[in-house]
Amino acid sequence: FYRPNIFVFSGTQKEHAKEEFVREHVLCHIIGGELRFTEAEKDTVARAGETILFRRDLLVKCEKRPMPDGRPFQIVYFIIERNFLQRFAVRQGFKKTKPRNRHAQVLLLEPLPALAGVLKSIGPYIESGMTFSKPMLQHKLEEVILALAEQQEDMIRWLYDLEEQTK
Repeated sequence: FYRPNIFVFSGTQKEHAKEEFVREHVLCHIIGGELRFTEAEKDTVARAGETILFRRDLLVKCEKRPMPDGRPFQIVYFIIERNFLQRFAVRQGFKKTKPRNRHAQVLLLEPLPALAGVLKSIGPYIESGMTFSKPMLQHKLEEVILALAEQQEDMIRWLYDLEEQTK
């Protein structure tokens, strides 16, 4: 199952921790196994059923682990690109806001109804191996943004803080 911006990764081999540069916001939902990651000297383990949002321009060390019984590690990724966010903001009439000084780099998300619904709706695509049509892909990414907006009051500001990160 692969379509640019939404795809599933699956594997039965434990992957050694690798440093990865997250260029765009990435929503990850763990279907099976666990994802261990380190960012800013903080270690976190996400397990099956958990959903994480990684902020763009983040260097993170990740290790994917299959289930102890040998079932594969499986994760679905949603890549939320800047250009897509900007086009969506124009269509929705979002007003420009001042960026916050500091945003969390990684958010563990609650399974609120909107997000749970989006994740459940892609299950049949994953199980059948079908890919999304281009319009459906666009729709699912828009659904993800709206579902994220329900997560917390400041989420839209978090997503739309497009200022370049510098040291």
